[in-house]
Amino acid sequence: MIVDDEPLARKAMSLVLAEFPDIEVIGECADGFEAVKMINQEKPEVVFLDIQMPKLDGFDVLELLDDPPFIVFVTAYNEYALKAFESHALDYILKPFKIERLAKTLERVEKRLDSRQFVRIHRSYLININYLSKIEPYTKDSKIAVLKDGKTLPVSRSGYQRLLTHL
Repeated sequence: MIVDDEPLARKAMSLVLAEFPDIEVIGECADGFEAVKMINQEKPEVVFLDIQMPKLDGFDVLELLDDPPFIVFVTAYNEYALKAFESHALDYILKPFKIERLAKTLERVEKRLDSRQFVRIHRSYLININYLSKIEPYTKDSKIAVLKDGKTLPVSRSGYQRLLTHL
């Protein structure tokens, strides 16, 4: 989920995240109130959260969450870094950022996700097994994962073995 009061910043983050096949942006919020509501409702795994926003800033949002997900603060101000890490942020990215910097952050998120719930089924795909509906044969030697929303993803041979150990 992306939370930023600047529409262009949200758009830029969304475009960059679209470059990563393992990432799906499930929502965008323009203010802290909307963010608290949507995060508590949708329960994203990661939130890219701006700090300086009107009414509720990023730290206020974090305090009001029922069950905080991984938080990556994305801001133009470096003076909040210490407070961000004291708030248990996963990372702190300064705007403007490069795609390589975001890739490092996302790498830290794969390493932190619960390995009992998240399984790499293919070199390009990591899934939350709670969203897995079934595994079907695709060809003689390959399989596909069918998610509860109907999407299908390829499953490599090693990914299939990892899935079997989790099911």
